[in-house]
Amino acid sequence: MRDGVSVKRSYRLVATDLDGTLFDHTLVIPPRTRQAFELAKSRGAKIVLATGRMLPATLPFATSLGIDTPLITYQGAVIHDPKSGRDIWHHRMPLAETLEAINALRTSGMHLNLYVDHHLIIEEMTPAAAAYLELTGVTPLIVPRFENFLFSSTAPTKLLAIGTVEEADRWHKILFERFEEALYVTKSQAQFLELAPFGVTKGTALAHVAAKLNIQPAEIIAFGDGMNDAEMLAFAGLGVAMGNAPEELKKIADKVAPSIEEQGIAQVLEEIFG
Repeated sequence: MRDGVSVKRSYRLVATDLDGTLFDHTLVIPPRTRQAFELAKSRGAKIVLATGRMLPATLPFATSLGIDTPLITYQGAVIHDPKSGRDIWHHRMPLAETLEAINALRTSGMHLNLYVDHHLIIEEMTPAAAAYLELTGVTPLIVPRFENFLFSSTAPTKLLAIGTVEEADRWHKILFERFEEALYVTKSQAQFLELAPFGVTKGTALAHVAAKLNIQPAEIIAFGDGMNDAEMLAFAGLGVAMGNAPEELKKIADKVAPSIEEQGIAQVLEEIFG
């Protein structure tokens, strides 16, 4: 963990990941966690959701929590203003590199999701696709080939490959080395390999949101449980890794909260704002 960061500070913004941080596999935000967010808001803190989820799969949680601050989605590629219903920024992947990544991942046997203009595009309904749809509640558009769709539409926002933990680890290494300066390659869950526009992360998106709200990094708390949260935790004045996070994330965090099963995010917010 980073040294020299005090939790006893006046924080004006709380940024949080969703899956594995705000809620578990049930997708239910526990009452204690809801109360902790209300406590933070009563102390003047803004709440920002920062997720790899697509926008339609994020909006219901923002509505449920009564959040009208900008939403960070698609690993930071999109910042959406729920008040106006418009995207504040929307970064897209370069087409040539996206097609190369798709062709490479087709040899992996992993299921592929493509995200274009807030639509989920798939080529076939696999068991992995069915499980993902249950997780997100999104209805996909099924096309014969991604290439045919991409050549007649705008560039994609994100590409997700779902497979085994071993497949995700192996292809993360391969694609990170291949696209190190062309695409952002990360893992959001053990079996989820994600590709997004280069230079865009939850951290860069949070910096943009904070600047718009005139909030300094030292005034921010950020919570996360995956390596795709690393840049966000590093940017925040207090970066908090969940107890269920990988050890690599815990090492770069300022604080480690109890796990999602123990409602760790609520415990930390109560400690700070109580």
